[in-house]
Amino acid sequence: MQQIGILGGTFNPPHLGHIHAAVCAADELGLETVLLIPDYLPPHKETAAGSPDAHQRLEMVRLAAKDDPRLRVDDCEILRGGKSYTFDTLTDLHARYPDAKLTFICGTDMFLTLDRWYRSDELLRLARFAVAPRVEGNLAELHQKAKELRDRFCSDTIVLKNPVMELSSSEIRQRMAQSDFRGLAPQVVDYIRKNALFGCGNADVTTCSKVSS
Repeated sequence: MQQIGILGGTFNPPHLGHIHAAVCAADELGLETVLLIPDYLPPHKETAAGSPDAHQRLEMVRLAAKDDPRLRVDDCEILRGGKSYTFDTLTDLHARYPDAKLTFICGTDMFLTLDRWYRSDELLRLARFAVAPRVEGNLAELHQKAKELRDRFCSDTIVLKNPVMELSSSEIRQRMAQSDFRGLAPQVVDYIRKNALFGCGNADVTTCSKVSS
């Protein structure tokens, strides 16, 4: 049975923490492929003002993922348009990969609210859910939540053992306002500068204006 991981999100911008989570999940769970799926419109939050459009975010994800052959970028949510509900995406992936086992990789904040997602009772039967911890201090909370989800929904949930990498897109955007590109792959930085994204100039201009978080 093919083992496929899914890492969705706004990727605004895609950073090394995203890639770290995908690679660690692939290593730990034996995933042959991890699909990185940028959303078109996140259903749970507003996109930060001054953000790149969906197709620019898609291209940045392609650049960020290019060095690991297990990572593939999927544009299904952008092609579908509208709000990007995980239930719709997993239903689509089941149709496309009927013989695969799907593992949805999510971050701490999203995992802790998983039972409030759109059609969560059905969603939790469509895939195994694996949470990638972002800080050391909340492991006990994550394990408790995983147990609650298993007991309530008979779901397959797991807390990954990956080394923690404390990064977030909002933190990265704040750094870029100070011309600090730590946490981003060099090819993503080049794309941001070339296209003057997040208020940043091209390769000849190193300053960025503040993008709201």
